[in-house]
Amino acid sequence: MYKKIFLSYNWNNKNIADSIDSAFAGLPITIVRDERNLKYKQSIKEFMKKIRDSDYAIMLISDDYLKSSNCMFEVLEFIKDENYRNRIIPIIFGSTNIFSPEGRIYYLNYWANKYEELNKQLEKFSPETCVLLFTDLKHYGHIKNEIAEFITVLSDMNNIVIESEISEKDIVKIKKYMELLKFEILKVVLVIEKEKNQDINELYSLFNELEICSYETLNSSNYH
Repeated sequence: MYKKIFLSYNWNNKNIADSIDSAFAGLPITIVRDERNLKYKQSIKEFMKKIRDSDYAIMLISDDYLKSSNCMFEVLEFIKDENYRNRIIPIIFGSTNIFSPEGRIYYLNYWANKYEELNKQLEKFSPETCVLLFTDLKHYGHIKNEIAEFITVLSDMNNIVIESEISEKDIVKIKKYMELLKFEILKVVLVIEKEKNQDINELYSLFNELEICSYETLNSSNYH
């Protein structure tokens, strides 16, 4: 069974998301991201809820991300699970400044203000007349109540911090954490052995016996 990785990002950081997507190509994993897996006319919120079904969530934590209602919806869905800290792969943009109390308070104030602004605009309406807008208000309230703890948890981790691009060294760190490096080694070994005209089936059996990888995964098209 391939591991499922949900790629959570703001579209202003699409270039980094594309780099990560490419770096994991050919490995026995499934990268779930909006531009590939969100179908035409599909509910965006229902798609975003799939983040809870993933084995890992790679989150590109930028200023745009922390100010995005949709990105924070994915965060709130993901942190519902108690073990989310083991499954989250945060990549922090240095410009967010979440490692200082002042930086974390900035985002708490941002969402507190967003909540108050929308709440004030809705004062003249009843919940019955604009249900979806009051749902948005409730969502803003959840973000306001949860964001401080979330970014405090992130700030206490030994994170990958980037500025404008992610390095190969950082990609290797992520693959190592997900126990994917053995597959990179495997691909190199298979290529070398094929060039030497060795019996690849013997290698398949050996890797299977060593529990490096199942025969089914080894025999997939990614390794041919």
